[in-house]
Amino acid sequence: MTERRTPESIKAWLVKAIAKELDVQPQDIDTTAFISAFALSSIAALELTGELSKWLDTELDASVLWDHPSIDAIAQHLAGEEHRSRRLPETIVVMRETGSERPLYFLGGIEGNPAMFFPVTEHLSVEQPVYGLKIPLLSQGETTVTLEVIAEALVSDVLAMQPQGPYRLLGYSFGGFVAIEMAQQLQRRGHH
Repeated sequence: MTERRTPESIKAWLVKAIAKELDVQPQDIDTTAFISAFALSSIAALELTGELSKWLDTELDASVLWDHPSIDAIAQHLAGEEHRSRRLPETIVVMRETGSERPLYFLGGIEGNPAMFFPVTEHLSVEQPVYGLKIPLLSQGETTVTLEVIAEALVSDVLAMQPQGPYRLLGYSFGGFVAIEMAQQLQRRGHH
């Protein structure tokens, strides 16, 4: 970045851009709402990410809008001011980090991105931490990797974050197959 952007300036840019895309007033944009609530098309989201990348003068991952639950969270992330005491593996997307229960891990479909699950977290207990797992390699366009290799990579990331079970895995479509394989690998390693 040529100049350091603050969370406030990034949030203001996002609000203005999303309001323009949706043809609404900026004050009608709730910066705490799930990004999916804005119902941006995938093309609009990619265009928005490209424009944001230019404005920030840095290359952004195409999934940056879906990797964080809200405009506020995206702005904090891009400003480098995420309030986490530990660095999470790149495959883990924070949906809700707080809560006293064991974390729930969501795995999306073949596209590899768990963003579709953000709205589900609103219906779970506030004590339920929720994380999405990006299916590695698939989200990078690789298509020749095996289910076992994908699951092994995700198991390593989950264990780095949560060394002790039990583990709660939930998968949709292809993510369901990955979740089953992860559960089998965790059991073979002596975890529940």
